[in-house]
Amino acid sequence: MLVELQADNSAKKFSPGTYCQVQFQLPGDPNLVQVPSTALISVDRATQVAVLGDGDKVVMKSIQVGRDFGDSVEVVAGLTASDRVIDSPPETLQTGDQVQLAATPPAGTGPAAAPPSAKAD
Repeated sequence: MLVELQADNSAKKFSPGTYCQVQFQLPGDPNLVQVPSTALISVDRATQVAVLGDGDKVVMKSIQVGRDFGDSVEVVAGLTASDRVIDSPPETLQTGDQVQLAATPPAGTGPAAAPPSAKAD
């Protein structure tokens, strides 16, 4: 994005007409969660994700999607950072299905991915 910035140049460190690249580190909203796009489930004009609930059983949660980053999306409502999202759930997955936790990512990297195992009663 092309922008124009004004900076104090009393020390004469910047020459007129020079160009530079600037990166801004903006703090994110701690209430927003990002999930892989492959975790999204479209149901009747709504969006849901499957999460791993108590007893390793599936719970479907309705979410509100914010920005789309291509391989992931920002969730602005419906999830917390502690929710363990199931990535790439099969179409047949339903609330109450038993799943097996495959792996947990390092702390602070967002929701866990829990690929579902074969369906059990």
